[in-house]
Amino acid sequence: MKCCRRQKMRRLTNSLFFIFFFLLLGSGSLFSGDVDDAAKTITKERLVRWLSYLAGDECEGRGTGSEGQEKAAKMIEKIFEDSKLKKFDTLNGYRQTFNIGRYDLAQQPTFSVDGVTFKDKEDFNVTHFSGEGEVESSLVFCGFGITEPQLSYDDYANVDVKGKVVLSFRGAPKLDSKESPFKGSYYHHAHFTDKVKNAINHNAAALLIISGIEKDDKNTRFSISMPAVSAIEDTNKIPVLIITPTVARKLLDKDLKDIKEKIETDMKPNSFTVEGRKIKISVKLNKKEISTSNICGYIEGSDEYLKDRYIVIGAHYDHLGKRGNTIYYGADDNASGTTTVIALVKAFSTLNTPPKRSIIFVCFTGEEIGLLGSQHFVNKPPVPLESIDAMLNIDMVGRVPPGHSASFFGGSFLPVFENLIKKAAEKSNVKPKLTESSGYGSDHISFREKGIPSIFLIASNSTDLHTARDTPDKIPYDRMVSVVCAAFHFTYLLADHNGIIRQRIGKLPVLGLFVETTGEGITITRVLSDSPAAKATLKQGDIILALNKKETKTEEDFETALKEFADEKEITLRIRRGDTETEVKLEIPPPKPMN
Repeated sequence: MKCCRRQKMRRLTNSLFFIFFFLLLGSGSLFSGDVDDAAKTITKERLVRWLSYLAGDECEGRGTGSEGQEKAAKMIEKIFEDSKLKKFDTLNGYRQTFNIGRYDLAQQPTFSVDGVTFKDKEDFNVTHFSGEGEVESSLVFCGFGITEPQLSYDDYANVDVKGKVVLSFRGAPKLDSKESPFKGSYYHHAHFTDKVKNAINHNAAALLIISGIEKDDKNTRFSISMPAVSAIEDTNKIPVLIITPTVARKLLDKDLKDIKEKIETDMKPNSFTVEGRKIKISVKLNKKEISTSNICGYIEGSDEYLKDRYIVIGAHYDHLGKRGNTIYYGADDNASGTTTVIALVKAFSTLNTPPKRSIIFVCFTGEEIGLLGSQHFVNKPPVPLESIDAMLNIDMVGRVPPGHSASFFGGSFLPVFENLIKKAAEKSNVKPKLTESSGYGSDHISFREKGIPSIFLIASNSTDLHTARDTPDKIPYDRMVSVVCAAFHFTYLLADHNGIIRQRIGKLPVLGLFVETTGEGITITRVLSDSPAAKATLKQGDIILALNKKETKTEEDFETALKEFADEKEITLRIRRGDTETEVKLEIPPPKPMN
């Protein structure tokens, strides 16, 4: 809801009522010359310059809370400032700063089995998911360390791990096969963090994760090793080590490949207590409280009614930092996404007339260690979450495959997404792959969990994820330009869209009308075409008298009544049009659950 007077409009900006009767206005062609000219600012030379700095030696892999990440943050801030992005009053300039904990090994960790001591960094590494502790206990093998009732699969069934050390494989059964049930929405079980949480939930004393089956994945061992950063309140931890397959074979006295094949053949757990093993682990950590920041600003929309509605465009700018003397540059992951956000900021700043809605541009911190930045953003948002219509998350768009293909996870969740993505892709010579599910494992998850429709854009065929080989020289910049242009055109079209994006906000339906309280009651000031209100033939100037026989003298009355009948398939409004009173029925689309 918006009112004609600007003062009252501002007063109602944050009201739920505005959200629920939200109208999108405007007309015109999809792409103007102004928009085309803005897209031309997205050049190979600019992408090379920005990405090479972010993924260069100076930023040292942009580890969360590190000096290298701070250098990246200052670069992003300067570009935002030069582009004249607006700042939120509640933030410190472009910074949304919060504290996290940094953990380093206080002393050499120890790990022994039956009196035989293994070597740190050669046989095992303390992971950055690890807590500290002194553990002396027996050993239980728990397959892949997964519990998923929906799949009737539980590696912890029929074994007692309380106070014991758990040993598990990485990944999930048949993960390399299309037949794996752990694809899609169940893929999160393959993540290290899920395995750690599951071990803690089953009261394990410590967790050992095997780095590979036949061959040691040395790169992974070192890429997830200490030092670590995490949320300060994250205190429920246990020692977590990643060990070589050689060590695992000594622990089990069995062939790892045979064990894995049995589980995958039967698709049933094969967990057991390892008799006679005595495990001793010692991990001691130093903790220091440090600060880190999301970097965000916004471009204000051009429409008087819609400038208080937002599209969020985000990418995480952190990576793994340094491990010893090795820099994990993170060119594709995710200097490419950060560079894309920067390129979009530059492009939008050249428009003579911005799109109707406002656009928030945000570079998130802490994605690699648990989506900390995006979680902080949605928990302490600079604008009401109800005012955010959609979120586009850009992660790994550098190593674009031949053929210029790009995946828009969640791109077919709403018809408006699919329609506009296809138009933007055609304009940019990109072949889009769309799914209804918005995928997993990146910052859009934080928004999706708050009920905000979200899209995950990824365009990479890289095999160098989380390795020191992810460097700027491997980016095909000509192909990357096409994907960045597609992201720009889609963002413009979505922010300038003439129709409803969110069909519901919370539990309440978006009817597609603006209203204001007048002396006669609730007067409709605008009606959105092709909306429930328009289909019911409501018109500007109609006065709403009742909803399902409940009188609605004020906007608050209407909101209360709509809440009561929000789950109905149809509602009836009694209206006055001129001198005539009549009833109209509005069909309400059913809620669509987030996938």
